[in-house]
Amino acid sequence: MKNLEKRLFIIFIIIYLVGIIGFMVPQLRNIVVPLTPFTILSSLIVALAFENKLKFKSLLTLFIIGISGFFVEYIGVKTGVIFGTYTYGKTLGLGWNGIPYMIGVNWLAIIYYTNNLSTYFTKNRMIAACTAATFAILYDYFLEPVAMAYDFWQWSANEIPIQNYVAWFLLSLCFSLFYQYQNKPINNKMATYIFLIQITFFTLLHLYLKFL
Repeated sequence: MKNLEKRLFIIFIIIYLVGIIGFMVPQLRNIVVPLTPFTILSSLIVALAFENKLKFKSLLTLFIIGISGFFVEYIGVKTGVIFGTYTYGKTLGLGWNGIPYMIGVNWLAIIYYTNNLSTYFTKNRMIAACTAATFAILYDYFLEPVAMAYDFWQWSANEIPIQNYVAWFLLSLCFSLFYQYQNKPINNKMATYIFLIQITFFTLLHLYLKFL
């Protein structure tokens, strides 16, 4: 299993490196960027496949987080009172009433990855949830400019409001507390690898856009 983890780790590094090149090179952008939903979903599936004690309760908890995340986004887009005023683009694929289904999957994935990672630092569930929410907001900080540049979503007046980050932290904390107290997260190395690869991916694109 350890050899398989290493091989998949290398494969995902290659996939995301190709993704960085594809996002940066205009001639490749129309091919690579639409693959974003498939990359998010496949990354999550592989991470879950390495969960040693994946039970129905764990899957149900993650499903509830994903559904909740989707409807929070729905309310956010329709009212503007949660994150600020924004609309979704085409990159995240199919959706309902302007909200891509993949955003629910992404909420599920981020909560799963960050809570897994937080267990390396503490066994206290409350502290772990706060740590996971901190990782989630860090992830969002690097994601936001990339999301705007590549039509994941667009903010009103092209400005990311502070409200968005506050809401992200509070929602991530609520979801993380729910996840922590419904499960006993264990150290899943593959989930950690994928999260670190993803945040590196968005950090590099963030820096590329900043200094472009």
